[in-house]
Amino acid sequence: MPELKRTPLYEVLLAEGGKFVDFVGWEMPVRFLGDIGEHMAVRNNAGFFDVSHMGEFEVRGREAWRFLQYLTTNNVRNLEPGKSQYSVMCNEAGGVIDDVIINMFEDKYIVVVNAAKIDEDWQWMHSHARGFDVTLTDRSAETILLSVQGRNSLPLLEEITEADIRKLKHPFRFVEGEIAGIEATISRTGYTGEPMGFELFASASDAVNLYKALREAGRAYDLELCGLGARDSLRLEFCLMLNGQDMNATTTPLEAGLSKWVKFEKGDFIGSEEMQVKGVKQTLIGFEMTEGRTAPRHNYVMRNIAGVQIGTVTSGGYSLSTGKRVGLGYVPVEYSATGSSMIVDLDKDGSKQGRALIVDKPFFKPTYV
Repeated sequence: MPELKRTPLYEVLLAEGGKFVDFVGWEMPVRFLGDIGEHMAVRNNAGFFDVSHMGEFEVRGREAWRFLQYLTTNNVRNLEPGKSQYSVMCNEAGGVIDDVIINMFEDKYIVVVNAAKIDEDWQWMHSHARGFDVTLTDRSAETILLSVQGRNSLPLLEEITEADIRKLKHPFRFVEGEIAGIEATISRTGYTGEPMGFELFASASDAVNLYKALREAGRAYDLELCGLGARDSLRLEFCLMLNGQDMNATTTPLEAGLSKWVKFEKGDFIGSEEMQVKGVKQTLIGFEMTEGRTAPRHNYVMRNIAGVQIGTVTSGGYSLSTGKRVGLGYVPVEYSATGSSMIVDLDKDGSKQGRALIVDKPFFKPTYV
């Protein structure tokens, strides 16, 4: 069995009481004090996440924008230095390889990819770089990514940086500056659904010092250490998808509800023609349980009212902010209308079932900003 990878903060977070698990080949903290407390800390104050297992690929060259335009679904021409863009890389059949964030700097782009997809994405990008005047560099091992999420993240960071982060009035904007004397890129992005939150890119050699500065400044703002458990419940109730679970190589961005980030008008990109030919025959819906006491879980069966299987749950659990049991899953378009009822198995063999109602997404949306 391959040895698990560790981020530069492994020893520090272990000493802080983190409980670690294998997450896509990385030894990552799943929780500290507990999932519920960590979840609510983010919603009410601020939470810290070490997400340094994510990958960062640098793209330079005269045709860097043209390469990324061909590689991803969104329109890279809409970017300018200091702006970020959510996008998707697709295979030739229009299926999702990975969802990514592209950051544009004056002289380069940084593509942030999911930890589980680092090797696959790197090989995919390299195989399609032929014919483009670009240089690709994998910066993942030398980069840390720390996330501070929640309403108190802004005043907390202002305690230790002179960078003008208040000018980041909208998500998907970033500035370069120093945090406690450490050079960093400060991006207004996150994976929690919080309207205020920041992701901090810095050198791996500065990981411990940056963490200590955040931890110290965070004491006045009730900053809690958070693990994968809280990250999953936070993203679920805001209906942020998990790659490989809520979307994969067999589902298109259109089926996943990501049409906002698919720009056919920009011209040809990988999978564009096949995606349009295929159309949308199934779609990702959100639902709330109206019967039973058990939360839906990944791979549980979804059925129409007659009891016939129409899909499976891709993500499910408790929405701690609403007290409801919620889930995501793909169903044929004809079964996807908001307000429709269906039946969801509440165990692996279907011996327990409950009614559910298809609802609008997200299940919960903070509104303080």
